[in-house]
Amino acid sequence: MTQEHKSNFELWSEEQEFLKPVKREHPEWFKHPKDADIAAIYKSVGIELPEDFNSFPKGYVKFHPFDFIVEEVGEDRKITTVENGECKIENYTETPKTIYATLVKLGASTLDVTKELAKYLSIDPKQIGYAGIKDAVALTAQRISIRGVRAEKLEALPKNINWFLKDIEYSNGALNKGQLFGNKFTIFVRTEESLDSEKLEKDLRKIESEGFWNFFWFQRFGNRLLGHKMGASVMRGNYTEAVRNYLVQSGMNDLPIYKAIRDQANKSFGNWTAMKKVFMGFPFSMRNELLMLDYLIENGKDYQGALKQVPEQIAIWVQAFSSFLFNKMLSKYALEGQTPPNVLPIASSNIREERELYGKWIKEERVPMGFDDHLKPFYLHIQYKSIKIPTKIYPKIHSFQVVPEGLVVSFTLDKGAYATTFLSHLFRLYGIESENIKDITYDIKALLKNGNSVETFERLKNFIPERQAEAEINNT
Repeated sequence: MTQEHKSNFELWSEEQEFLKPVKREHPEWFKHPKDADIAAIYKSVGIELPEDFNSFPKGYVKFHPFDFIVEEVGEDRKITTVENGECKIENYTETPKTIYATLVKLGASTLDVTKELAKYLSIDPKQIGYAGIKDAVALTAQRISIRGVRAEKLEALPKNINWFLKDIEYSNGALNKGQLFGNKFTIFVRTEESLDSEKLEKDLRKIESEGFWNFFWFQRFGNRLLGHKMGASVMRGNYTEAVRNYLVQSGMNDLPIYKAIRDQANKSFGNWTAMKKVFMGFPFSMRNELLMLDYLIENGKDYQGALKQVPEQIAIWVQAFSSFLFNKMLSKYALEGQTPPNVLPIASSNIREERELYGKWIKEERVPMGFDDHLKPFYLHIQYKSIKIPTKIYPKIHSFQVVPEGLVVSFTLDKGAYATTFLSHLFRLYGIESENIKDITYDIKALLKNGNSVETFERLKNFIPERQAEAEINNT
């Protein structure tokens, strides 16, 4: 089986096998730097606030995939749940209609899963619609639409994968991006210290009534927090710089192993075959880089063509650059103690006046105001339109419980808002590495009397990274 035809989980499994001896010999290569400068990391994506971040308790999210649950809320306010279910087709008809289903996934992005699903169904990924992209490192549920497929093909989908379909029904039309009300989150924030329940309730109710600054959070900028930098390179028309940075530039908080790999590849830049050998042990983490390198091996220094191998990435980078500028504008209001307008446009608007609001920062990044010309090769994947983003979000907090290991909280946010942005107003958020947090794993939905995820855990536990799978789910 070629790499192209393997599922992402198969690629991930291959990579883990490759890394096992490396982890045994050099465990330090797989730990993030301790005491990271949170303020500096925030600032790198345009986020600045007058608050002293160091006064917030440390909070660790996504220690276990079941610590972070996202359930989509449709325009009809109906919640898609992560509870287990079967891909069972009722009242099958030969009439060609759209199939709607709930997609429950673990440890994969919406884009990756829809590509895999399209391969299994032998259709174009464009025939699969969805309203929003859900977190990869989380347990998520969302509605999708599938057009031009016979129903029995769904029932033949493989069972041993890290996602499943349920709640199948027929209707017309198709889901489009943005067709949702918001998302319901149930999150376990682990802490090193015990929390003051009364203070937390006061802080939560204050945010609920006064709102929180609606920054675009880290997910918007990619794992290395460099998406906006790559976007700026493409928008400057410097395709060589964009390719080089994508292949070899490390992020501020990268694991040492990935920094070392990119540093090694950088020494061979231009020798595409040698670079590919460096990345070959990482068929999952470096899958897009390998696509680019395969193209460059065949086509020399055609950097524009190399970028076209990952068209979705180009669109994401352009969005990331606009998000960076939005964060800069919002930070300006916060630092100056000014009340922002209720909404702000994005910088990639097709209305020049809206774009010019960000002129100062666009110039600082050496991007021309007429950057459209440099994006023409990628127009099929980039949309220009006037989009207004709320400057503050007012969450609906459903329930919370302080446990000895931290905070479990359930809340709903409007579409486009980030749960991590909300939590950053309460905690200094870190990754999963800490010697001072406990491994105990709760069924956080059951804990808050909001359903359960035990059956889903049992179904998907084989797809949880080894260290995280060792913890038994606590159903008390």
